[in-house]
Parts: sequence; structure tokens; C-alpha cells
Amino acid sequence: MLGPLHRVVRPLDWTGSAVVVASWLVAGLGLLIALLVALPSRWVAAAFDSPELVRLSLALLVVLTVALVRPFVVAPLPGAVVLSWRTLRFRSDARRRRIALEDIARAELAVRPPPVFEAVVIVLHDGRTLEVCPLDWPGAPQLLRSLVARVGRRRRPSPGADAPATSLGD
Repeated sequence: MLGPLHRVVRPLDWTGSAVVVASWLVAGLGLLIALLVALPSRWVAAAFDSPELVRLSLALLVVLTVALVRPFVVAPLPGAVVLSWRTLRFRSDARRRRIALEDIARAELAVRPPPVFEAVVIVLHDGRTLEVCPLDWPGAPQLLRSLVARVGRRRRPSPGADAPATSLGD
């Protein structure tokens, strides 16, 4: 949600599930209110005397509001991964890390042993490799695409980048 400015990956633990359940409850309550509230006559008159059109607009407004607010509710969760503006925040090695995009040499997909199988990994310019999150977390594929696109746009040479490239046939 919110496209390239704010990407949030929701962890697959009880905190992420609680946020999903809470957002569905808020959306359901908002939809119930939108359907049962007494409508002002001016709103109905402005909608071509159609109360159904006003209720549909209110329901759409509730759903969009919940969808826009959810990433900001997920972002403070302990296991969440957040790519916001030029910073990537995630938990690695039991520490919360904040990495500037300028410090990332590349982002890639790495194969891990079960139960993770695939994980989003970043390689920093100093040569360190950090695991960001498993690929099966909600929002992880979009995060990987966004990281690859943002890091690929600007090319800062990483250590060892001045070595000549060799083909696979050599």
C-alpha cells in the first residue's frame, strides 16, 4: 500500500495476525455504521436522490481508509520490515536495524533450509550480508521488487566491483 513511498512487510506471527483481525473488525464496524446511519438529505439530494449511492460511497471510503491506515499500524510491530523513503528498518540478529538505501549494494533472493526456504537478503557495500525477512511473509515480494528497483537505479561501486567480469564459458 502507498506504493513506492512506504512498503511494509507484515510478520507471520501473532502480532501480524492480531493487526489483520483488528483491521477487519474496524472495517466491519465502519461498514455497518455506513449502512445503518441516517443520511443527511443534502447528501442524498447531491447524489441524484439516491441513498444507495451515498451508502456505497461511504462504504468505499471506510474500506480505503482502513487500507491506508493498516501499513502504519503494522510498521511499529517488532518483526515488521519497513521500507520508507530512503531507509530500510528490520530485525536481524535480535537487533532492530536501520539501513540507508545508499549503503545497500544489492538485494537478492537467497535459498534457506526449511522451514524458511527463500528469504530476502541485502548485501551492503562493506560486504556484510543481512537477512531481511522470509519471502512468504505478506508484502515481501513487493519489498524485494522495490529494493531491486531502487538499488539498481543508482550504482555505487561495491568492493571488488572493479574486477573484470568473466563469462560462464571461461
